[in-house]
Amino acid sequence: MPKIHILSDDNVIKTNGEKTLLDVLRDNGYFIEAPCNGMGTCKKCKVKIIDGLSEETVLSCEYKVDKDIDLAFFDEGKAENLLTSDIDNFDTSDSVLTMKTHVFEDNRDTDSSWEDEYEKVFGHISFNVLKNTNFSKGEKHAIYLNNELIAIRDKNDDKIYAAAVDIGTTSVAISLLDLSHGKVIERASFVNPQISFGLDVLSRMSAAIDLKENLYKMQEQITKAIEEAILKIFKKYKLDIDSLYEIVFSANSVMMHILMGVDPTSLGIAPYKIVSYFNFEIDAKEIGMKLGKYTKAFTIPSISSYVGADILSGVNHIDIEHIDKNIMFIDIGTNTELVLKYKDHYYASSCAAGPALEGMNIEFGSRAELGAIENVFFDLDSGNKNIVVIGKEKAKSICGSGVLAAIREALKIGLIDYRGRLIKLEDLDEDDKRRPFLKEVDGKTVIDLGDIYMTKKDIRNIQLSKSAIMSGIVLLFNKLGMSADEVDDLFIAGQFGYHLSKDMLLDTYFIPKISEEKISYLKNTSLDGAISVVLSKKKRENLLSLSKKIKFLELSYDENYQKAFIDCSYFK
Repeated sequence: MPKIHILSDDNVIKTNGEKTLLDVLRDNGYFIEAPCNGMGTCKKCKVKIIDGLSEETVLSCEYKVDKDIDLAFFDEGKAENLLTSDIDNFDTSDSVLTMKTHVFEDNRDTDSSWEDEYEKVFGHISFNVLKNTNFSKGEKHAIYLNNELIAIRDKNDDKIYAAAVDIGTTSVAISLLDLSHGKVIERASFVNPQISFGLDVLSRMSAAIDLKENLYKMQEQITKAIEEAILKIFKKYKLDIDSLYEIVFSANSVMMHILMGVDPTSLGIAPYKIVSYFNFEIDAKEIGMKLGKYTKAFTIPSISSYVGADILSGVNHIDIEHIDKNIMFIDIGTNTELVLKYKDHYYASSCAAGPALEGMNIEFGSRAELGAIENVFFDLDSGNKNIVVIGKEKAKSICGSGVLAAIREALKIGLIDYRGRLIKLEDLDEDDKRRPFLKEVDGKTVIDLGDIYMTKKDIRNIQLSKSAIMSGIVLLFNKLGMSADEVDDLFIAGQFGYHLSKDMLLDTYFIPKISEEKISYLKNTSLDGAISVVLSKKKRENLLSLSKKIKFLELSYDENYQKAFIDCSYFK
């Protein structure tokens, strides 16, 4: 059997030569970014095959190993600037996790059991608690989760920890909470390893549909990554993992299905029905997580098939019901979710904005990584281009915020008209001040960004994303009989939206023309919301009732959708 020698960790893998290199690497736990899920279109799964002094760059999704090879990965220089949470200290007086302490005397009455003695003080003892309890005299601590006894610990085991986890399609964020002292111990974030099965939720659903085994591989990828991140923190601070009593998960609907090991196929086939809203409290080991003896997993419920727990978590966290204003809450991304509160009415919708906002389907597009352009400024008078690159390196790609910035500047100086048409370089006079911002590549006019450029097709793909989002907003306005002027507060949540300035969004017409003062950035409300339902019984109890108040609008069923989509494609 051919052998693959991984140079980075000196590991050797055997293969039968039938699977692609990408699949072999996936099977053996190696993370390879493949946003197109091995279809050969994204060209991002490149690896180096080393043969003596020579090397060959191949796409791992197309390469089959028929001989022994040495393999090296490209250092993509990913920027791990992922949003976590700003919450540092907190009040635990209303926490769902509580403790009761009692000192037991040496009772030699053989007519009763230790279980009887403990139940008189602590209440009903389940078998899981029974088998893990050291029944003896002395000081004992009973741990309750929503008033249910989940553990009885010895005198020195008096700490209570919980974790909040936001599983995004692209990234994962974790906060470890110390409820004994009311503080966050540490935060962690990392790229979602499921990216090896595709950058967006549709790619991952397709992977699960193509092969049932892929569902369980993706589930294992995410549970193991979270498990390792949590264990790393516990080891660092020398904490007792058995004192981790709950993990709260917030995620979009597809990510939640995969986390729970539930086939998400029905989400991708009409009528796009969700299998479950996932309002569960289970043992963490039921989803394959090997943590503490008592660790529970709570899943925040979804609102609908494509408005997930991450959005409910966010609007619950900001206490949307008790804000006496008209509120728009928007999480911009590949799948953009909207919640609109108008008076006492709540509507939500989901817009398939597509992966262009994450750098896919863009000529030089990438995620926000080192070497990616993140902002652009054009000075028409001087002809200067100020290109802002992540890490202050030479530009090798452009991420979503950079694309929007380039379009903003191109609109401002008239390189693009309101229809999205890019002016041709040949149509400009020799003394036209716009000439320095354009160049020709293969006979076609492109926007010149120094080492890279943007094409007419790139602009069109961003228009499609913009149109998907704005048409969703317009149809929600129509449903509620309101206008943009009536929006009192517009909250922009999430990883991607946080890096988009107000002028990027307003000047490219990605959001309605409203006063900048009404726009606020909330960072990772999905994670903050997960934290809040650990710290507040009221917030936990409110999740289900709030989810039922929010009505979902399926845009594709609206008779005005096609017209709204076309109208919203314009930059005006």
